Amino acid sequence: MFVEKVLVEAWQNPRLRQLKLATVTGQELRIVYPGSYRQAGPDFRGAALLLGGKAVHGDVEIDLDSRNWQRHGHHRAPAFDQVVLQVVYWAKAAPYHRTRGGEVAVLSLGAFFTWEEMRGWARSPCRQVKLAEVEAWGEARFRAKAEAYRQELAHEVPDQVLFRGLLVALGYARNQWPMAELARRFFWPDLVKMMEALPQDEAQVWLSSLLLAQAQVLPWQVGGIRPLNHPWRRLEAASHLLVRYRPELVDGIRKLLAGAKAIEQGLLVPRLLGPGRVGEGAVNVLLPIFWALGDARVWELFKTYPQLEENEVSRMMRRRLELRGKATSACGQQGLIHHYKVFCEPGRCQECLADVN
Repeated sequence: MFVEKVLVEAWQNPRLRQLKLATVTGQELRIVYPGSYRQAGPDFRGAALLLGGKAVHGDVEIDLDSRNWQRHGHHRAPAFDQVVLQVVYWAKAAPYHRTRGGEVAVLSLGAFFTWEEMRGWARSPCRQVKLAEVEAWGEARFRAKAEAYRQELAHEVPDQVLFRGLLVALGYARNQWPMAELARRFFWPDLVKMMEALPQDEAQVWLSSLLLAQAQVLPWQVGGIRPLNHPWRRLEAASHLLVRYRPELVDGIRKLLAGAKAIEQGLLVPRLLGPGRVGEGAVNVLLPIFWALGDARVWELFKTYPQLEENEVSRMMRRRLELRGKATSACGQQGLIHHYKVFCEPGRCQECLADVN
Protein backbone atom coordinates (compact mmCIF):
# COMPACT_ATOMS: atom_id res chain seq x y z
CA MET A 1 0.00 0.00 0.00
CA PHE A 2 1.40 3.39 -1.00
CA VAL A 3 1.14 5.74 1.97
CA GLU A 4 2.99 8.98 2.60
CA LYS A 5 4.08 8.04 6.12
CA VAL A 6 6.50 5.48 4.65
CA LEU A 7 8.38 8.33 2.97
CA VAL A 8 8.16 10.46 6.13
CA GLU A 9 9.81 7.75 8.21
CA ALA A 10 12.34 6.77 5.54
CA TRP A 11 13.45 10.40 5.16
CA GLN A 12 14.44 10.45 8.85
CA ASN A 13 16.47 7.23 8.75
CA PRO A 14 20.07 8.27 9.58
CA ARG A 15 21.44 5.64 7.21
CA LEU A 16 19.90 7.52 4.29
CA ARG A 17 22.34 10.34 5.02
CA GLN A 18 25.25 8.13 4.08
CA LEU A 19 24.06 7.82 0.46
CA LYS A 20 24.72 9.97 -2.57
CA LEU A 21 21.35 10.94 -4.00
CA ALA A 22 20.39 13.25 -6.85
CA THR A 23 17.43 15.46 -7.70
CA VAL A 24 15.42 14.86 -10.85
CA THR A 25 17.56 17.52 -12.59
CA GLY A 26 20.74 15.60 -11.73
CA GLN A 27 22.05 17.76 -8.87
CA GLU A 28 23.92 15.73 -6.28
CA LEU A 29 22.10 15.74 -2.93
CA ARG A 30 23.35 14.86 0.52
CA ILE A 31 21.25 15.04 3.68
CA VAL A 32 23.08 16.77 6.53
CA TYR A 33 19.99 17.09 8.74
CA PRO A 34 16.49 16.07 7.58
CA GLY A 35 14.75 18.78 9.61
CA SER A 36 12.35 18.56 12.54
CA TYR A 37 9.07 16.80 11.84
CA ARG A 38 5.83 18.77 12.00
CA GLN A 39 2.29 17.46 11.67
CA ALA A 40 1.07 20.52 9.76
CA GLY A 41 2.52 22.79 7.10
CA PRO A 42 5.76 21.60 5.48
CA ASP A 43 6.53 18.15 6.91
CA PHE A 44 10.06 19.04 8.03
CA ARG A 45 11.33 22.41 9.22
CA GLY A 46 14.92 23.61 9.25
CA ALA A 47 16.57 20.93 7.11
CA ALA A 48 20.25 21.21 6.16
CA LEU A 49 21.26 19.84 2.75
CA LEU A 50 24.18 19.84 0.35
CA LEU A 51 22.66 20.49 -3.06
CA GLY A 52 25.05 20.54 -5.99
CA GLY A 53 27.89 20.98 -3.50
CA LYS A 54 26.30 24.06 -1.91
CA ALA A 55 24.86 24.28 1.61
CA VAL A 56 21.11 24.80 1.53
CA HIS A 57 18.83 25.39 4.53
CA GLY A 58 15.04 25.35 4.53
CA ASP A 59 11.94 23.20 4.82
CA VAL A 60 11.16 19.84 3.18
CA GLU A 61 7.76 18.69 1.96
CA ILE A 62 6.92 15.00 1.55
CA ASP A 63 4.45 13.86 -1.13
CA LEU A 64 3.89 10.56 -2.87
CA ASP A 65 3.59 12.29 -6.26
CA SER A 66 5.35 15.51 -7.32
CA ARG A 67 2.08 16.68 -8.90
CA ASN A 68 0.67 17.05 -5.37
CA TRP A 69 2.64 20.29 -5.04
CA GLN A 70 0.07 21.98 -7.26
CA ARG A 71 -2.86 19.74 -6.32
CA HIS A 72 -2.49 20.60 -2.63
CA GLY A 73 -1.99 24.32 -3.31
CA HIS A 74 1.51 24.49 -1.82
CA HIS A 75 2.55 26.99 -4.52
CA ARG A 76 -0.02 29.45 -3.17
CA ALA A 77 0.47 28.90 0.59
CA PRO A 78 2.84 31.34 2.37
CA ALA A 79 3.70 28.59 4.89
CA PHE A 80 5.54 26.78 2.07
CA ASP A 81 7.68 29.74 0.96
CA GLN A 82 10.71 28.37 2.81
CA VAL A 83 10.53 24.89 1.26
CA VAL A 84 13.73 24.01 -0.63
CA LEU A 85 13.05 20.34 -1.42
CA GLN A 86 10.05 18.19 -2.25
CA VAL A 87 10.69 14.50 -1.55
CA VAL A 88 8.45 12.19 -3.57
CA TYR A 89 8.26 8.62 -4.76
CA TRP A 90 6.94 9.43 -8.24
CA ALA A 91 8.26 12.44 -10.16
CA LYS A 92 5.50 13.09 -12.68
CA ALA A 93 5.46 16.88 -12.85
CA ALA A 94 7.99 19.65 -13.51
CA PRO A 95 11.58 18.90 -12.41
CA TYR A 96 11.34 21.70 -9.83
CA HIS A 97 8.82 24.14 -8.35
CA ARG A 98 8.89 27.81 -7.49
CA THR A 99 7.65 29.70 -4.47
CA ARG A 100 8.02 33.32 -3.44
CA GLY A 101 11.05 32.14 -1.48
CA GLY A 102 12.84 30.65 -4.48
CA GLU A 103 13.26 27.34 -6.28
CA VAL A 104 12.13 24.01 -4.83
CA ALA A 105 14.18 21.00 -5.98
CA VAL A 106 12.52 17.59 -6.34
CA LEU A 107 14.02 14.32 -5.09
CA SER A 108 12.39 11.14 -6.40
CA LEU A 109 13.20 8.27 -4.06
CA GLY A 110 11.44 5.99 -6.51
CA ALA A 111 14.38 6.52 -8.85
CA PHE A 112 16.64 4.81 -6.32
CA PHE A 113 14.48 2.28 -4.45
CA THR A 114 11.53 -0.02 -5.02
CA TRP A 115 8.52 0.51 -2.78
CA GLU A 116 9.41 -2.59 -0.78
CA GLU A 117 12.89 -1.17 -0.24
CA MET A 118 11.30 2.10 0.87
CA ARG A 119 9.25 0.19 3.41
CA GLY A 120 12.50 -1.31 4.65
CA TRP A 121 14.03 2.14 5.08
CA ALA A 122 10.94 3.16 7.04
CA ARG A 123 11.03 0.07 9.27
CA SER A 124 14.78 -0.03 9.77
CA PRO A 125 15.36 0.55 13.49
CA CYS A 126 17.93 3.02 14.73
CA ARG A 127 18.33 0.82 17.79
CA GLN A 128 16.29 -1.63 19.84
CA VAL A 129 15.18 -0.76 23.35
CA LYS A 130 13.26 -2.29 26.21
CA LEU A 131 10.21 -0.83 27.88
CA ALA A 132 12.12 -0.07 31.10
CA GLU A 133 14.53 2.14 29.16
CA VAL A 134 11.70 4.05 27.51
CA GLU A 135 9.98 4.60 30.86
CA ALA A 136 13.23 5.95 32.29
CA TRP A 137 13.26 8.49 29.47
CA GLY A 138 9.68 9.39 30.38
CA GLU A 139 10.71 9.99 33.98
CA ALA A 140 13.54 12.23 32.79
CA ARG A 141 11.12 14.28 30.68
CA PHE A 142 8.77 14.63 33.65
CA ARG A 143 11.58 15.78 35.97
CA ALA A 144 12.76 18.33 33.41
CA LYS A 145 9.26 19.77 33.10
CA ALA A 146 8.87 19.89 36.89
CA GLU A 147 12.23 21.65 37.26
CA ALA A 148 11.19 24.30 34.72
CA TYR A 149 8.01 24.92 36.71
CA ARG A 150 10.00 24.98 39.94
CA GLN A 151 12.01 27.87 38.56
CA GLU A 152 8.82 29.72 37.63
CA LEU A 153 7.39 29.13 41.10
CA ALA A 154 10.49 30.69 42.63
CA HIS A 155 9.35 34.14 41.48
CA GLU A 156 5.62 33.80 40.75
CA VAL A 157 2.61 32.90 42.85
CA PRO A 158 1.49 29.28 42.27
CA ASP A 159 -1.96 30.25 40.98
CA GLN A 160 -0.39 32.39 38.23
CA VAL A 161 1.89 29.53 37.14
CA LEU A 162 -1.05 27.15 37.02
CA PHE A 163 -3.20 29.73 35.18
CA ARG A 164 -0.56 30.03 32.47
CA GLY A 165 0.02 26.28 32.43
CA LEU A 166 -3.67 25.57 31.80
CA LEU A 167 -3.75 27.94 28.83
CA VAL A 168 -0.53 26.53 27.37
CA ALA A 169 -1.87 22.98 27.72
CA LEU A 170 -4.85 23.98 25.57
CA GLY A 171 -2.66 25.52 22.88
CA TYR A 172 -1.42 22.25 21.39
CA ALA A 173 2.12 22.37 19.98
CA ARG A 174 1.34 25.04 17.39
CA ASN A 175 -0.27 27.65 19.65
CA GLN A 176 1.54 27.28 22.94
CA TRP A 177 3.43 30.54 22.54
CA PRO A 178 0.37 32.77 21.96
CA MET A 179 -1.40 31.01 24.84
CA ALA A 180 1.55 31.73 27.14
CA GLU A 181 1.70 35.33 25.90
CA LEU A 182 -2.02 35.74 26.53
CA ALA A 183 -1.59 34.48 30.11
CA ARG A 184 1.21 37.00 30.72
CA ARG A 185 -1.23 39.83 30.05
CA PHE A 186 -3.31 38.96 33.10
CA PHE A 187 -2.69 38.36 36.80
CA TRP A 188 -4.99 35.62 38.05
CA PRO A 189 -5.61 37.09 41.57
CA ASP A 190 -6.74 40.35 39.91
CA LEU A 191 -9.12 38.46 37.61
CA VAL A 192 -10.57 36.67 40.65
CA LYS A 193 -11.33 40.00 42.31
CA MET A 194 -13.07 41.31 39.19
CA MET A 195 -15.25 38.18 39.02
CA GLU A 196 -15.90 38.05 42.75
CA ALA A 197 -19.52 39.23 42.65
CA LEU A 198 -20.47 37.33 39.48
CA PRO A 199 -22.33 34.02 39.55
CA GLN A 200 -20.75 31.05 37.77
CA ASP A 201 -22.37 31.45 34.34
CA GLU A 202 -21.86 35.20 34.15
CA ALA A 203 -18.25 34.88 35.31
CA GLN A 204 -17.54 32.33 32.59
CA VAL A 205 -18.98 34.56 29.85
CA TRP A 206 -17.11 37.60 31.18
CA LEU A 207 -13.76 35.78 31.36
CA SER A 208 -14.19 34.18 27.95
CA SER A 209 -14.95 37.57 26.38
CA LEU A 210 -11.94 39.14 28.07
CA LEU A 211 -9.54 36.42 26.89
CA LEU A 212 -10.91 36.46 23.33
CA ALA A 213 -10.63 40.25 23.11
CA GLN A 214 -6.94 40.14 24.00
CA ALA A 215 -6.35 37.07 21.83
CA GLN A 216 -7.32 38.96 18.66
CA VAL A 217 -3.95 40.72 18.46
CA LEU A 218 -1.79 37.60 18.85
CA PRO A 219 -0.34 35.51 15.97
CA TRP A 220 -2.30 32.25 16.06
CA GLN A 221 -1.64 29.34 13.71
CA VAL A 222 -4.99 28.08 12.49
CA GLY A 223 -4.16 26.64 9.07
CA GLY A 224 -4.91 22.93 8.96
CA ILE A 225 -6.50 22.93 12.42
CA ARG A 226 -9.83 21.14 12.74
CA PRO A 227 -12.70 23.51 13.65
CA LEU A 228 -13.22 21.68 16.96
CA ASN A 229 -9.60 22.46 17.91
CA HIS A 230 -9.69 26.15 17.01
CA PRO A 231 -7.97 28.37 19.64
CA TRP A 232 -11.19 30.29 20.28
CA ARG A 233 -12.92 27.06 21.36
CA ARG A 234 -9.95 26.19 23.57
CA LEU A 235 -10.12 29.61 25.22
CA GLU A 236 -13.80 29.09 25.91
CA ALA A 237 -12.97 25.73 27.49
CA ALA A 238 -10.24 27.40 29.56
CA SER A 239 -12.69 29.99 30.88
CA HIS A 240 -15.01 27.18 32.03
CA LEU A 241 -12.20 25.49 33.96
CA LEU A 242 -10.77 28.68 35.44
CA VAL A 243 -14.16 29.81 36.74
CA ARG A 244 -14.95 26.29 37.97
CA TYR A 245 -11.90 26.31 40.26
CA ARG A 246 -11.80 29.94 41.34
CA PRO A 247 -10.79 31.63 43.54
CA GLU A 248 -7.62 29.59 44.23
CA LEU A 249 -6.68 27.37 41.29
CA VAL A 250 -4.03 25.33 43.05
CA ASP A 251 -6.24 24.44 46.00
CA GLY A 252 -9.19 23.66 43.75
CA ILE A 253 -7.39 21.41 41.28
CA ARG A 254 -5.25 19.72 43.94
CA LYS A 255 -8.40 17.88 45.04
CA LEU A 256 -8.42 16.02 41.70
CA LEU A 257 -5.09 14.30 42.32
CA ALA A 258 -6.71 11.18 43.77
CA GLY A 259 -6.30 9.46 40.41
CA ALA A 260 -6.57 9.68 36.62
CA LYS A 261 -10.35 9.23 36.63
CA ALA A 262 -10.80 12.04 39.14
CA ILE A 263 -8.67 14.33 36.95
CA GLU A 264 -10.63 13.42 33.83
CA GLN A 265 -14.02 13.94 35.48
CA GLY A 266 -12.91 17.18 37.08
CA LEU A 267 -11.51 18.77 33.93
CA LEU A 268 -13.94 17.66 31.22
CA VAL A 269 -15.92 20.45 29.57
CA PRO A 270 -18.85 19.04 27.55
CA ARG A 271 -18.59 19.77 23.81
CA LEU A 272 -15.38 21.74 24.34
CA LEU A 273 -12.78 19.61 26.10
CA GLY A 274 -12.66 15.81 25.93
CA PRO A 275 -10.65 13.17 27.79
CA GLY A 276 -7.81 13.14 25.24
CA ARG A 277 -6.84 16.76 25.74
CA VAL A 278 -7.47 16.47 29.49
CA GLY A 279 -4.98 13.62 29.71
CA GLU A 280 -2.38 15.49 27.67
CA GLY A 281 -2.75 18.54 29.88
CA ALA A 282 -2.57 16.51 33.07
CA VAL A 283 0.63 14.66 32.12
CA ASN A 284 2.45 17.59 30.53
CA VAL A 285 1.37 20.45 32.80
CA LEU A 286 -0.69 19.72 35.89
CA LEU A 287 1.30 16.81 37.32
CA PRO A 288 4.71 18.47 36.79
CA ILE A 289 3.45 21.66 38.44
CA PHE A 290 2.14 19.84 41.50
CA TRP A 291 5.33 17.77 41.71
CA ALA A 292 7.26 21.07 41.70
CA LEU A 293 4.94 22.24 44.47
CA GLY A 294 6.00 19.23 46.54
CA ASP A 295 2.91 17.02 46.34
CA ALA A 296 4.28 13.53 46.99
CA ARG A 297 1.30 11.72 45.41
CA VAL A 298 2.10 12.99 41.94
CA TRP A 299 5.05 10.73 41.15
CA GLU A 300 3.11 7.50 41.48
CA LEU A 301 0.14 9.05 39.66
CA PHE A 302 2.39 9.94 36.72
CA LYS A 303 4.00 6.48 36.67
CA THR A 304 0.61 4.76 36.49
CA TYR A 305 -1.30 7.29 34.38
CA PRO A 306 -3.07 5.36 31.59
CA GLN A 307 -1.81 5.52 28.04
CA LEU A 308 -2.91 8.64 26.17
CA GLU A 309 -4.00 8.86 22.55
CA GLU A 310 -1.08 8.09 20.26
CA ASN A 311 0.37 10.93 18.22
CA GLU A 312 2.52 10.77 15.10
CA VAL A 313 5.79 11.08 17.05
CA SER A 314 5.08 8.29 19.54
CA ARG A 315 3.82 5.97 16.79
CA MET A 316 6.88 6.65 14.68
CA MET A 317 9.31 6.18 17.58
CA ARG A 318 7.65 2.94 18.64
CA ARG A 319 8.35 1.52 15.19
CA ARG A 320 11.76 3.12 14.81
CA LEU A 321 13.06 1.72 18.10
CA GLU A 322 11.31 -1.65 17.71
CA LEU A 323 10.05 -1.28 21.25
CA ARG A 324 10.20 -4.57 23.13
CA GLY A 325 7.06 -4.63 25.21
CA LYS A 326 4.08 -2.37 24.77
CA ALA A 327 4.13 1.06 26.40
CA THR A 328 0.88 0.87 28.34
CA SER A 329 1.31 4.07 30.33
CA ALA A 330 1.62 7.76 29.61
CA CYS A 331 5.12 7.56 31.11
CA GLY A 332 6.25 5.27 28.29
CA GLN A 333 4.74 7.54 25.65
CA GLN A 334 6.46 10.53 27.22
CA GLY A 335 9.71 8.58 27.01
CA LEU A 336 9.32 8.08 23.26
CA ILE A 337 8.66 11.80 22.79
CA HIS A 338 11.60 12.68 25.04
CA HIS A 339 13.99 10.55 23.00
CA TYR A 340 12.75 12.12 19.76
CA LYS A 341 13.22 15.64 21.14
CA VAL A 342 16.66 14.98 22.61
CA PHE A 343 18.22 12.89 19.82
CA CYS A 344 16.13 12.64 16.64
CA GLU A 345 14.89 16.20 16.19
CA PRO A 346 18.32 17.87 16.60
CA GLY A 347 20.03 15.18 14.51
CA ARG A 348 22.16 13.70 17.33
CA CYS A 349 22.07 10.22 15.82
CA GLN A 350 25.70 9.33 16.49
CA GLU A 351 25.34 10.16 20.19
CA CYS A 352 22.21 8.03 20.38
CA LEU A 353 23.90 5.04 18.76
CA ALA A 354 26.99 5.51 20.94
CA ASP A 355 24.82 4.79 23.98
CA VAL A 356 24.34 1.28 22.66
CA ASN A 357 27.97 0.51 21.78
